Amino acid sequence: MIAPLVAAVVIGLIIRSPYVLVFAALSPIIAIASSIESRRTARRDSRRDSERFARECATFLEQLEQSHADESLHAFVAAHASDDALVVGAAPGPSGVLRDAPPPVTDAVGARRAQLASLAATNPRMPVTVPRAPLVIVGSGPIAERLREWCTEEIGQAEPPQRGVTTVTVSQLAHLTIETADGTRHTADAVLPFAAEYRAHRSRQAAAMPPMHCTFAELPVSNGPSLPIGRTADGPFHLDVVAEGPHIVVGGASGSGKSEFLRALSLAAARRAEHWRVLFVDFKGGATFSDLHALPTSVGLITDLDAALADRALGSLRAEIRRRETVLAASHARDIADMPSELTRLLIVVDEYAALLQNHPELTPVFADLSARGRSLGMHLVLCTQRPGGVVHDQITVNCGIRVLFRTTDGADARALLGQPVVGLDKAPRGRAVVMRDGAVHAVQTALVADADIAAVGEQTRRYLSDQADTSSPWSEPLPVSISRDDPAAVATCGSGPDDDELVWGLVDDVASQRWAPALWRPARDGMLGITGCPGSGRSTALASVAAAGRAAGWAVVKVPDNLVDAVHTLERLDSACAPDARPLVVIDGLGAMLETAPHDHAATLLARLDDAARGVRERRGAIAVDLGTASSSARWASGRVGARLALRALDADDHAAAGAPRGHHDVRLPAGRGWWHGSVVQVFSASPRALATTTAIVASPAAPHSPWMGEPVSVPVRSPLDSPGVLAVVSSRPHQVLSALASVAADRPVVALDPGRAVAPHTETGIIVGHPDDWQRAWGLFAELRRTALIVLDALDAADARALLGARIEAPPIARGEVWLVDPGQATSPRLERGRWPSLTPPEPS
Repeated sequence: MIAPLVAAVVIGLIIRSPYVLVFAALSPIIAIASSIESRRTARRDSRRDSERFARECATFLEQLEQSHADESLHAFVAAHASDDALVVGAAPGPSGVLRDAPPPVTDAVGARRAQLASLAATNPRMPVTVPRAPLVIVGSGPIAERLREWCTEEIGQAEPPQRGVTTVTVSQLAHLTIETADGTRHTADAVLPFAAEYRAHRSRQAAAMPPMHCTFAELPVSNGPSLPIGRTADGPFHLDVVAEGPHIVVGGASGSGKSEFLRALSLAAARRAEHWRVLFVDFKGGATFSDLHALPTSVGLITDLDAALADRALGSLRAEIRRRETVLAASHARDIADMPSELTRLLIVVDEYAALLQNHPELTPVFADLSARGRSLGMHLVLCTQRPGGVVHDQITVNCGIRVLFRTTDGADARALLGQPVVGLDKAPRGRAVVMRDGAVHAVQTALVADADIAAVGEQTRRYLSDQADTSSPWSEPLPVSISRDDPAAVATCGSGPDDDELVWGLVDDVASQRWAPALWRPARDGMLGITGCPGSGRSTALASVAAAGRAAGWAVVKVPDNLVDAVHTLERLDSACAPDARPLVVIDGLGAMLETAPHDHAATLLARLDDAARGVRERRGAIAVDLGTASSSARWASGRVGARLALRALDADDHAAAGAPRGHHDVRLPAGRGWWHGSVVQVFSASPRALATTTAIVASPAAPHSPWMGEPVSVPVRSPLDSPGVLAVVSSRPHQVLSALASVAADRPVVALDPGRAVAPHTETGIIVGHPDDWQRAWGLFAELRRTALIVLDALDAADARALLGARIEAPPIARGEVWLVDPGQATSPRLERGRWPSLTPPEPS
């Protein structure tokens, strides 16, 4: 207070202003007033805080009294439900209503909180029990007599005083002194009002219990979408899934009757075909719903026995969500109730929800989304598992307005699912359930379903659906194991047929669109078609189906032989197989096997011819389809050549992934012709592989006439060197055999053996000179002269000998046993080898 005054005087003297001195004189007054106001505000805030704290304490005491009363009631009921103890009195006992410890005591408020916490820690009226054994009641008066009646009713006898039993001494003030058989003594207050109330409660409970048995046949058919599922003490019990749900969660121990409840609920929904369709999900093997799946209102059964079908059905579930969203958006509707004629409600019944999530954890967000939007989409979940509290996510449970609990041995299950304990649920008979809806709890005996009930509902729904205009399920059936091109389902799917640039050879299971679609190969876009698979997977059948599709589209189908020699020869002369204006479809069966078994240079030759043929076919707007064998073995040479892959059944998971099929979907049980095409399951049209041999063209010589394929093979012989009128120079590793054979088959032509010491050309224009490669090397001058004028025949030589003799890096085409290589005259600098065959020579022995 003094410091501001001194500072103001100094400043006034410096600036010589009297106003500063005036303000300096007022500063003590301002400071005193501020201090007084601060103290007054602090006292007012403290008084308000004290009053608020007092009100909170009073409210806490009221709530504590009610909480202690509820806790006491539950404790008394639970104690009386015990088979080993009998309630005879009440005494203070530990309480669990306050779970958090109070903060440390630091002031009066802390002390009051500690006092309240101490009050909360002790319940003044907790049950005192004695063993359900012979009991002695000592005392007289009405309280003692009524206590004897109560104990006699509960235990069945009242013993006279004796040693070794529990003794209860009753005073005139209803005070009990209890001495057990082991000498322990404690006191309690008599609880005769509770005993009377408990007897009345038990009588009311017995009168309110549902029957011990209920059948589905005795339940009435409800009006509207509500579903009868059992009986209470008052009569049939219905669940209105739409209004009270929209979803149901079911819990209970194994063998308590959960599956029977699901069957009764599903059959009740199936009986109302105008409102409901049912999807069954059974991850206990499928036995629970196998008979119900045959009903017309069933749209599918998902089990854990077939992983592929389970994945397909779960994919269909996602597609159904998108479909319903699209329908609602197109109709500008917010809820399915606004358009009842367009969509029926779908009841998704899941048995063993925990096992489903264990196999498909990715479905958790799908079910969470369904729980939030299921009412508007008309999709209602029924999730059943033994302990829902640890499995069903809170985001889903909060949307489950109907909760059903069967027998359970853990009281925590009732508190987790229903929010309150249920006395006696651990002894509930099979089929007895506690159902909570709209906050009320009902004891229900669920109905048992018989075979006659299913048959009756099936007949009823079939009659109803037969009168409807459209009874088709929105979900497509799985692809058949075998289907032909002329099958009505295939004709309906493919329609009038694709355009000329597309070939249809099978059906695709388009799960995302919930339909079958034609398997289309567009060569201009997709490139060469490669078919992979293990033996027996249907590769040849697939090629035959592709050939049939090409034939139906008017393409010229060319079958390349499945042996290396003829395959190379055919690809070299591919233009001879079809007319210039025809679109060729080249089919190569066994290409992978040929490349795998052929020598390296021959395999390289075949691939080179394949590349040349692909360029030529592409220019003519044609296509090539090949059998690659297994994906693992063909990966090295197929990469970069094959644009589209049909992945049939693979050897193992690695081979499946190498084929480009989705990982995790390998199945050794796939039927022949079943595979993957562009990420979707496909079934190839059935076709006999033998058709490839009789409905395609086989080419063997450039002399073949241009003839488009019309159903008959084109066969032209291989060129024979003996048909050449000029001189023949034969280089053979077996000259003596050749000389001996030519002496009989070419008797009209002079045949001589090469003599390296005096080598001269034949004196006639049709002579034949035969020599060993080493002899021809020594007679190099003669060989060089004959290369310009004579046809060179290379017999029983390998490619290395041919290259050494001709002095050039030539490509030696593969030849079969008994065939030779031919070099036409005049090819001195860049010789080209062609195939030829001796007409009657014995094939060479294998080296």
